[in-house]
Amino acid sequence: MALSDIPVYHESAITKFATYGTFYSLRHNDTSISYFNFSEPPRTVNGLYTTGYNYSYPFTFEFEETFDTYFYVNWMSKYHWVSNFFIAAYLLFIYAMKRYMQDRPKYDLRSRLVVWNIVLAMFSLWGAARTVPEVIHVLNSYGFKFCVCFSGQPFLDNRVGG
Repeated sequence: MALSDIPVYHESAITKFATYGTFYSLRHNDTSISYFNFSEPPRTVNGLYTTGYNYSYPFTFEFEETFDTYFYVNWMSKYHWVSNFFIAAYLLFIYAMKRYMQDRPKYDLRSRLVVWNIVLAMFSLWGAARTVPEVIHVLNSYGFKFCVCFSGQPFLDNRVGG
């Protein structure tokens, strides 16, 4: 069966066709449609971890290669209410601490906040160094709309970027 024989639905910009394998279609407009085949799971090619998008990472950590994405996605789907509990607890904590500290002297936290912000900035740079190359690869290979709108199996199978 040719890719042009695969139906394209108008309700969604991206449609997965499980019947035809891991094929996805992306509707750019009424006349332009792109098809993608992400049948290959993440794998090691020439010693490099390679994603379903065919991006190869020059190095990976052990926890990135063994991370069970589907376990955590399923856990969050099943126990989504847990996040609401933590949101409520956080808001209650902020309100209670504001009332508690209302008549107390302020703490001198300037040096601790400087250290915190430096560590946070370093962590953010590390995260950007891991994600920006893959985002650039996906943008160059598949385009902006695909990069922004797509969330499918190759994304979930990607232990490093996903």
